[in-house]
Formats: sequence, C-alpha cells, structure tokens
Amino acid sequence: MNKNVQKLNSGEMFKKRLIQIILFLTAGNTALGGNYEGNFLRTVKLLAQFDPVLNKLVYTEESKVKYLSWKIQNEVIELLASETLKILCEEIRNSQCFTIIMNSTQDITKLDQTIIMNIH
Repeated sequence: MNKNVQKLNSGEMFKKRLIQIILFLTAGNTALGGNYEGNFLRTVKLLAQFDPVLNKLVYTEESKVKYLSWKIQNEVIELLASETLKILCEEIRNSQCFTIIMNSTQDITKLDQTIIMNIH
C-alpha cells in the first residue's frame, strides 16, 4: 500500500472517531470547549490511551494541528447540523402530517437559544 493511500485511510479513521466523539458529547448537551482543554480534547486524550489511531493523532504534531483545532470542531458541527437538517426536511416531506413546536429563551449572554421540535 503506498503512502498516499495510507494517509487517506488514517485521515478517514481520525475523522470517523472525532465525529463520533462530537456526537457523543453533543447528544448530552456537553460543551466541547473550555478554558485550556475542553471536554472534546479531554475525551480524545482519554480514548487515545486505548485506541492506537487516536493515540497517533494526539501525539503527532502534524495530525494534532490538522484535526484537533477549534476551527475543525466547528466545521464538523456545521456539517452535522446541515446533514441533520437535510434528514429532517426529507422526513417532513415524506410524512402525511407533522407538527413543529418552537421554544426560545435567552442564555446568560443574552443571546436567544431556540429549540425547534418536529413531530411526525
């Protein structure tokens, strides 16, 4: 197997694991970030103790910069949100009837936090 294929495979393995960590943390409304080392990085480091793929990610400087930055976390969250929206729209289109419930409240920074629920 040549090095380009190996790099692609390891990149895909990193991405799959990181997406699963983000999904796990956000499913419980757990914040990803923090002061120095947020829940996301702490979870990655915890799992890296048992997973050689994540271990390589955490302890290889090139990989760490490429996959563990807050910008990458935000991009993944945006991609997951976009995909979720597509799935919800498709489910609504395919249902005979549906209900949308919306609730909004301000958080501590005075920003509106909106929840939209779809029942079909």
